[in-house]
Amino acid sequence: MGKLRLDAIDDEQVQGLKGRMADRNPKTVNNMLALLSKVLKVAVDWKVIPAMPCRIRLLKSAKPVVQHYEDENPGKLVTAAAACDPRVHIVVLLGGEAGLRSGEIIALEWADLDLARGLIKVQRSDFKGQLSFPKGGTPRVVPMTSRLLATLKAHRHLRGSRVVCEDDGSPVSRWWLK
Repeated sequence: MGKLRLDAIDDEQVQGLKGRMADRNPKTVNNMLALLSKVLKVAVDWKVIPAMPCRIRLLKSAKPVVQHYEDENPGKLVTAAAACDPRVHIVVLLGGEAGLRSGEIIALEWADLDLARGLIKVQRSDFKGQLSFPKGGTPRVVPMTSRLLATLKAHRHLRGSRVVCEDDGSPVSRWWLK
């Protein structure tokens, strides 16, 4: 938008922005449009402009499909992790098959697992020792693959509440996870 005043941004300017970004991924365009919308809403809240000067509509885009390793083809990483350490094996499967982020893996507790139904409740994330909501702020339920379920059942321990922990039961660090 360059040096255009906030109150001068109208529907035509927004459509022009969409046109200039036509070669980009729709998700990227939507991120830019969401940022512009937020800036304008904050400007209204702070009384910099009297009202929203335009209406911003996001582009339609397909939701990404999460790719998982196939049970029949474990890959070299899973095989090497299984030979290395049971905790490393679980970390690789939680990340690769369940799609958990590193902070979610660190914060995962046994109480979050429904081993009977093969489900993981991702309710928290650990960032520098502080527990918070997972990315996006919304807890989610993730199905387990049969290999992940079997590995978790075999690894079950009483050292602490966390699924992946040090030998003394304390949580692993992000450095350990890396």
